[in-house]
Amino acid sequence: MLDRGSLEDALTAVGDLLADRGHAIEVVAIGGGSLLLYGGLAVRLASRYDQVCFKLYAAADNSPRSKHFADLKELAPSADELRRAARWTITHDPSEGFHMMLSQVLAALGVEWNDA
Repeated sequence: MLDRGSLEDALTAVGDLLADRGHAIEVVAIGGGSLLLYGGLAVRLASRYDQVCFKLYAAADNSPRSKHFADLKELAPSADELRRAARWTITHDPSEGFHMMLSQVLAALGVEWNDA
């Protein structure tokens, strides 16, 4: 795990080594490294339930052969988790077409679902 102090220590050590060898090199930190040094990087993770909901929603909005479907299978949710997630997804897309795709995705995962 790299934190701000560790990154600063590593960069200082590299700088000292290069200076000892008579090299002058500039380094530009971009992305996560710069955010880490700047102190603006914080990472939060969605809960398992949230992941199942988001992946089910995305899989039903795409196709059973999508990356989202593969990710959902990798999470190996229980039938109960999938039914709970299905109830959540229809609050975001209550259309008949989405219901049909959602049912197909759940069936592909071996889960019977009746939203009535």
